[in-house]
Amino acid sequence: MHASAVAMQGAAVIFMGDKRWGKSTMAAALHANGHSLIADDVVALEISPSQPIKVRPAFPQIKLWPDAVASLGQDPDQIPRLAAPFEKRDHRLSAGFTMDILPLQQIYVLGQGEQIEITPLSAQEMLQHLFRNSYITRFGETLLQPNSAAHFQQLTTLAQQVPPQRLLRPANLDLLPTVVTLVETHASGHPS
Repeated sequence: MHASAVAMQGAAVIFMGDKRWGKSTMAAALHANGHSLIADDVVALEISPSQPIKVRPAFPQIKLWPDAVASLGQDPDQIPRLAAPFEKRDHRLSAGFTMDILPLQQIYVLGQGEQIEITPLSAQEMLQHLFRNSYITRFGETLLQPNSAAHFQQLTTLAQQVPPQRLLRPANLDLLPTVVTLVETHASGHPS
């Protein structure tokens, strides 16, 4: 999935959304609040209709834009760029990364709104977001063609086992601590 994930209470919480919607920023803010990073930008899932969905760990790295780095109380100039002309920073973690395969507890689809809130998605919206944020579908017909029915079944299983929720918030990084608190409270009320 095109998403970022953190560990909360022994389970995985995923943030997905379009580019520049704050997936990495949410993961970094929760990491700064004591939660271990599982993956940034690409989240690998183990999906089986007869087993709980699992999340596999990736790399101890979060890629952040300078304004997100600054909002977390760090100096963007102290974190190397991903590439010379590119402003995004390559924040390598020395602690707070899990190597465990964890059960998936919650999926949040990021969006902008006037207030900070978590709302349910319809079944159709869930599948649309999962399909759009699946890496197989992002690369077009070539990868999807031979296994499109199986892939759609996996996304349906994912939506049934862990229904995604919409996480809305204003485009204001000063509100990040409030968003983190809401996610911590909401995720703790959704057992794996």
